[in-house]
Amino acid sequence: MNHLRSMTAVCAPTVNAYKRLCPGQMSGYWVNWGYDHRGVAVRVPPARGSRTRLEHRLSDGAVNPHIATAAVLQAARLGVVHQMAPPPAETKDCWDNVGTDKHVPTSLAAALDALESDQEFIDALSRPYVNAFVVVKRAEWERYAAHTTDWELNEYLHFL
Repeated sequence: MNHLRSMTAVCAPTVNAYKRLCPGQMSGYWVNWGYDHRGVAVRVPPARGSRTRLEHRLSDGAVNPHIATAAVLQAARLGVVHQMAPPPAETKDCWDNVGTDKHVPTSLAAALDALESDQEFIDALSRPYVNAFVVVKRAEWERYAAHTTDWELNEYLHFL
């Protein structure tokens, strides 16, 4: 949970990924976890015991699965190394009510800012990889921000 915001850029690596990351989408938007709860970022399914698994719901379909796995495992490792206790399990519905006000960044640019601010996570994931990733993704964001879409033209052109 401590590095969820930081790993968002890596796990949701495209401009379009942030259309999915919003409240009420069961996408990993909230920085929370819960038992058999589909509205949380990390879900612990009902089957428990020696084969319990965790379901990480943040990652986008466009992510490299090896990089996403490395990011999740490094964040989990940091939590264990620093003996960080998770927040209480989410029990609210995550639609109208949620037990946290923390959520992931809402754009690729904001996610890159969050990633760059977490030096511990950068070191754990690989500083050379993160530096190269950020350069490429900042350029992608700049191209997106400079592009005028058909929606913008249709929405605002009639005012000119």
